[in-house]
Amino acid sequence: ISNISSHWPANYVEQNRVAYDTLAEEYRSRRQHDREKDLQLIQPYIRLLQQQFGNDSMRVLDLGCGNGLNLAMFAEEGFDVTGIDVSSKMLEDARDACPSAALIFDDILSSPIPSDSFHGVFAKAIIHLFPRHDAMALLKKLHHILKPGGVFYVTTTVESSSREGLLEKEDYKGKVCRYRRSWFPDELKKAVTAAGFRVVKSSF
Repeated sequence: ISNISSHWPANYVEQNRVAYDTLAEEYRSRRQHDREKDLQLIQPYIRLLQQQFGNDSMRVLDLGCGNGLNLAMFAEEGFDVTGIDVSSKMLEDARDACPSAALIFDDILSSPIPSDSFHGVFAKAIIHLFPRHDAMALLKKLHHILKPGGVFYVTTTVESSSREGLLEKEDYKGKVCRYRRSWFPDELKKAVTAAGFRVVKSSF
């Protein structure tokens, strides 16, 4: 990732919407390739959900569901899945990957999701797309929409330096920039606990 700007735009959500609309085709092409890698992430999370709720019919929200790969993987486990994303192009791919999913085209911070709605919230590689203040608001909202005992999964890249702003996504073709913020492991742990969560498992 190369630093393009040290400031985020007034509407960073719109900046990210345009970026991921642009990247949607490549994300779609990588869906099958990414499946094996994502199994390593999802299987421990599924086990935690099953330990917590047994064989209950579970509702899982995939935050920033992208190309729908993870939605499909949860649906294969028999979960009732919902995906939310700001990119309409990504949601088209998510519909193709997981026809049974309920899909929401919205910014999670403004979307009117009721409290106690989901057994699990899966947030892979998305918290770094929010400035810190909004990330804290996001964590508190997710705590609110989870059922009592619900399980929240969050990942981001381990960073060696603190950066935020419009950053080029170099692992994909083209010169697409989106807002991104670095998180250090201890900083993220403090943030999730401040939002009311208890950390039960960490991995790198």
